[in-house]
Amino acid sequence: MSNDQLVSVNAANGLEAARAELRRFDPQRVLIDAWDIGKDVHMHYMRTLAGEVLMPPHKVSSLAEGYRTTCEQIRAHLLSGQYDLGIFGHEPTGIYHQSLSHHLATDFHAHLTGALAPSSVTVGSTPPWSKKPDSAPPNAAANQTRSTSLPSPNFWPRAKATPHQASVRLRPSCAWPCVTSRTSSNANAV
Repeated sequence: MSNDQLVSVNAANGLEAARAELRRFDPQRVLIDAWDIGKDVHMHYMRTLAGEVLMPPHKVSSLAEGYRTTCEQIRAHLLSGQYDLGIFGHEPTGIYHQSLSHHLATDFHAHLTGALAPSSVTVGSTPPWSKKPDSAPPNAAANQTRSTSLPSPNFWPRAKATPHQASVRLRPSCAWPCVTSRTSSNANAV
């Protein structure tokens, strides 16, 4: 089997694994956040897996203020308690995409790691505590002190991903360092 054929098989397997994971969730409780990244303007879109449009495609300034406003909108949806899974999607390559990945991974780190809203499912394995119905998650005591209105979004971190997987979810491994060679006129760009 050639290298290209192996890549195709691995991509198909990864895509099928992602689809199988998605089938475990209620489509109304899966938030999809998609970005189309551009130099001067981005396009942003949010919907549920069931197809309900939460935010139609709209332009977002590529400056820091546009990014912050969009992150506030995303955070409001995540913290609403309506979603069990959040999926961030964007093209996996390009200098602007690298910067966006870095910022999203940093700004949503608490969601990615489960610190803000612990996830009930982990990809690739079942949490040890979930195999015993009478046992609680390791951080159950900490959860009891927080508001019960917090959702349980589960962002799927992967060590390595195919381009298909990268288009499906935000991963910490795609958070490359920000571009540092910016001019002073676009220093606020994200």
